[in-house]
Amino acid sequence: MMMEMTRPVLCVCFLVAAALLPRVGAAQNLSVVGIVRDTAGVPIASAEVTVMGRIVFSDSLGRFFVLHTLTDSIRMSVRRMGYESSSFTISADDAEKNTVDVVLRRLAATLAAVTVREMELRSTTGLRGYDERRQRGVGVFVTRQDIEKRDTRSLIDILRAQRGVIVSGRPRSLRFATYQRRNCTPEIWLDGQRTPGLELESVSANEVEGVELYQSVATTPPEFHRGGANVECGTVVIWTKRGKLEVKP
Repeated sequence: MMMEMTRPVLCVCFLVAAALLPRVGAAQNLSVVGIVRDTAGVPIASAEVTVMGRIVFSDSLGRFFVLHTLTDSIRMSVRRMGYESSSFTISADDAEKNTVDVVLRRLAATLAAVTVREMELRSTTGLRGYDERRQRGVGVFVTRQDIEKRDTRSLIDILRAQRGVIVSGRPRSLRFATYQRRNCTPEIWLDGQRTPGLELESVSANEVEGVELYQSVATTPPEFHRGGANVECGTVVIWTKRGKLEVKP
């Protein structure tokens, strides 16, 4: 069977077998069932799977299930932090009769990694600003040492333990207790870039070097007001081990 690919991945194939999850839906609905794994066959949890605009996340075994209105072809994309994204189109018949097996390639082998543990290199990345802001003491800071003490891959579980943080919903989202409105979600920045819509569930704590939490407009540093950022609900700034270049006001 053929699929149109817009980005190269190692493999996207179909497993002709019983579905990993129960298929449901009326005659006018289409069930899309699949699994996301890496090139070694290890399931990838919390991968973001988009089917014709509808977003779900893979479970701890890499499995996902989407119920969609029947159509001739299905446009899908799958992404996970630390892996090469995959986008492709499959026929409705293929999607209905088979389990979609998506294999994502790790990016670690192709990225020029920055050893952020060496202080002389921290000064050339965005972690320099992280260190400087932490010294000023405005905001709540989560360090790599804090993350390692929790011994979990879930960043959102680590953040929920910080003062003033509330985690709720599914997929889980973060907000600050300062704001009563449930839909008052903070701005998210990743390695110096504003990332609207980023789900914290998709971020692995293993890849994170530090996090900054600012619970109000007044405490959010000026460099995180740029790029159309709306910081009225606070700001979350995440720095990974790759440590991008220093952000500028």
